Amino acid sequence: MKAIAITLIAILTVCYPLLVYWGLSNFDVSLLAIAAIIIVVAQFGLRSLQNSKNFKLFLPLTISLVITYTMAYLLKNSLYMLFTPVFINANFFIIFTLSIITPPSMVERF
Repeated sequence: MKAIAITLIAILTVCYPLLVYWGLSNFDVSLLAIAAIIIVVAQFGLRSLQNSKNFKLFLPLTISLVITYTMAYLLKNSLYMLFTPVFINANFFIIFTLSIITPPSMVERF
């Protein structure tokens, strides 16, 4: 089950920017925002199944992305979809910083 979850997470992560670019040029932002919410929640669920610590690590990212996509849906503005990399990078920055404060650091884990 973990191997399937890891594979699905990798596929969704790699395909996500391409899907957003293709979706913004071919579909209404409302449809794309709903699809993005489903993908983000699915990734969160798969990450939580993979490791129970992931629930706590990725919950803020999931909440911020769902709020952003909801704003894109309600306001019909595709600009909100482009904030995704900012939230993802901020989440990884926070995780890395916390790993330095509380051992083992992210570098030692891998």
